[in-house]
Amino acid sequence: QYRSLSRDRDEIRLVVVHSGEGQHPVYYHIITAELDSVLQYIAVSYTWATEDGDCSKSREIYVKMESTVGQVTRRVQVTANCENTLRQLRDKCLERIMWIDSVCIDQSDIYERNHQVGLMEKIYQNAVHVEVCIQYLR
Repeated sequence: QYRSLSRDRDEIRLVVVHSGEGQHPVYYHIITAELDSVLQYIAVSYTWATEDGDCSKSREIYVKMESTVGQVTRRVQVTANCENTLRQLRDKCLERIMWIDSVCIDQSDIYERNHQVGLMEKIYQNAVHVEVCIQYLR
């Protein structure tokens, strides 16, 4: 469940990917920030589909979030390429802040999706650097 973003302030979501390595599960939490803030993040561009053309949400990553009963962990379905990209880009010891479209944009909200797509040029320009993954990562 995504919290609505402010369009007036060009607010975006960022993924804080928790440290980990190898085949350990990918854990993250989501923060929001104004696009013009000084928060440093990595923008990630990758292909949604595998080399076989599969873009089904067949993998799970785990989001940690606050709820009325304290912190809870929820499973989120993502594409195989998204999960593999996050796994490859996470740091062994440190959290990394990233913007990755399929997780940071509420894909079920057409208005948000359209607005965020309009901000993508600026999202990539404001990133500390951009990681481009053009093939399926094994």
